[in-house]
Amino acid sequence: MGSYFFAFGWGIFILLSLTGWGSVLNWLLFPNDRTDWGQRAAWGVALSVVVGGVLNLLSSISRTTILSYLVLGIAFWVIDLLVRRPRPLENSSHLASNLRSRKAYLIICGVLVVLLAVIQYAGSISVARSDYPSSFAGPVRFNQADDFQAYFIFPEKMLQLGSMGRDPFCTRRLESSLGGQSFLDTFVLSVLSVQHLHIVDPGIGLVLILGLLWGNFKERGTSLGRSLAILLVFVWIDPPTVNVASLYIGTAMFLSLCRTLAWKALLASRFLSRAIIVALIAAAICSLKSNFIPACGVMLVCSYLCYVVSQHFRREAIAELIGTAILTIAFMLSWMISMHQSSGTFLYPLLGRGFHQSAYKDSMCPYCWLTASTVLKLLAKHLTDVFSVAVGTLGVFYLASRRREIKGREAILSLLLGAAFGHVVVTLAAAESFSRYSFPFLLAATLILITEAASPPEGPGQGNWQASGPIVAGAVLLFLTGSTWDASKTLYAECLDSAREGLRHKSLVSKQDVEAYETLQQSIPPGEALLEKLDKPFLLDFKRNKVFVLDWAASSPPPGMPYSRGSEALARYLSSQSIRYVAYSYGGEAERRKLPTYFPWFRIQLLYSYDFEDNMEGLGKTRRHLYDDGNSFVLDLLQPGADSVGLNCKSGSGAN
Repeated sequence: MGSYFFAFGWGIFILLSLTGWGSVLNWLLFPNDRTDWGQRAAWGVALSVVVGGVLNLLSSISRTTILSYLVLGIAFWVIDLLVRRPRPLENSSHLASNLRSRKAYLIICGVLVVLLAVIQYAGSISVARSDYPSSFAGPVRFNQADDFQAYFIFPEKMLQLGSMGRDPFCTRRLESSLGGQSFLDTFVLSVLSVQHLHIVDPGIGLVLILGLLWGNFKERGTSLGRSLAILLVFVWIDPPTVNVASLYIGTAMFLSLCRTLAWKALLASRFLSRAIIVALIAAAICSLKSNFIPACGVMLVCSYLCYVVSQHFRREAIAELIGTAILTIAFMLSWMISMHQSSGTFLYPLLGRGFHQSAYKDSMCPYCWLTASTVLKLLAKHLTDVFSVAVGTLGVFYLASRRREIKGREAILSLLLGAAFGHVVVTLAAAESFSRYSFPFLLAATLILITEAASPPEGPGQGNWQASGPIVAGAVLLFLTGSTWDASKTLYAECLDSAREGLRHKSLVSKQDVEAYETLQQSIPPGEALLEKLDKPFLLDFKRNKVFVLDWAASSPPPGMPYSRGSEALARYLSSQSIRYVAYSYGGEAERRKLPTYFPWFRIQLLYSYDFEDNMEGLGKTRRHLYDDGNSFVLDLLQPGADSVGLNCKSGSGAN
């Protein structure tokens, strides 16, 4: 029980440290204007992601480095708490009158918001469940196909080796992210185990969004009752979490970028301060998850074009546009260089396909299936899901009710256009049956637009359009509640179960698993390179051996892994890459073959993966087994194994 409460408190410690680093940015960039704690915490996330890229490139990440960084953030938070007192709220009297007039209703809503948020956070603290590769995970589960094979490994490598290092055979390393989320996960792994990795996302991300929304309500003058209603619906929504990749953290960063662009103090601040803070947030968004880049890019371009036009093309506005673009790339550059060193491209696929199999001569065409009819079917399917309908409804109302003039940076309009464009691009690129890749920026746009509709106008009223805003906001809130009702009930039931399991010290990984992987790795000489496709590769010691992660077998260094040419061709290719030892979990192959194949691009990746597994089965019959426990084996590709398989199988039989 003690470890669970320690982990619970460690998440709060991380959040306060991030707030402290955000306070430093507030002091340095905007000394005369203090923003709310939610925005400062989001700025702290942005700064941390950028700092993480530099540390990763310099191979300087360690437990000592991470803990020092977090403790320093806490020190800044304490100093800020003592030195800079918060200003009185402009709308405090309005909120107080709302509280007096509907005290019982507001108290009930407030208690429900806090209770539901605490349950979600508590459920994310210690997760001991995982789904089979053929099914989906959730906020209180881990995904064996994603988390075990990649997202647990990246932060582990950072802490053990100082950086993510080279992983040219890892498709997720290439396609998924530059590495920002993995660095944030080191904040957890510096003192806790992998089963606590949901603390950052959705745990801390949930609290961060609540703080950002509350700050936005205060800035917009949203009534207390409407504010609590929006928060209540938000915490009720079941997030489409399937792994520990960025979801709620991504949502928070889009909210932060929109609020920063709309911040009244931004215009009165120094040129460099404006460019730095926007570039920091944008660089962090793009480094967290690659599918955020289209939405973020369009949002920034739209905002700055509106700003330049509203400033009548003044030189300073154009200079800020150019300066922000340069700084955004500069803040991302360390992550991009690391990606190039690992996977052959600075940014997949915008700046090249790198080591992806589609870049090689004999590869399968990843988008040959994409025709005009399939595009129309995809758009019809994905643009009518829950959050597309919500954003579409709110977007039409917002466009109809706004003035026909460009004013300032147009943050809300830019977020709306960015979310719409990003959703279309991600839909066509992924062609998947769920909108989880678009969820962060669609949710951010939904929450901002609902707040805008439910809040009083900033200028002169807009007649019937403005008066109907609360009705539209209420209708969308009811629609979201009803659409997610069953899934959300399941979410909270599982969160309560997860919290109970955490209090009982239930473990994600057994002692037998740890011992088995230690024995497996000891069969290989220290320092030798190992290519692995195992069930739980995050249990390996990445210091002892140079471990190359192979997940979908859809990425490999030139001239590319041979496809459909047999096991001996694969053995020759790996030998040419100075890889002598291969570890493979053949025991889980039957379950992996049940993976759904309704994503066209995913179907191609599975064909690569199945071909590799078939080749491993073939090599297992012709190469020496250094280890075999009935579920996983280690092969020496340079030694035939016909006469020694039986002896080596017995030597590894004690591992489970």
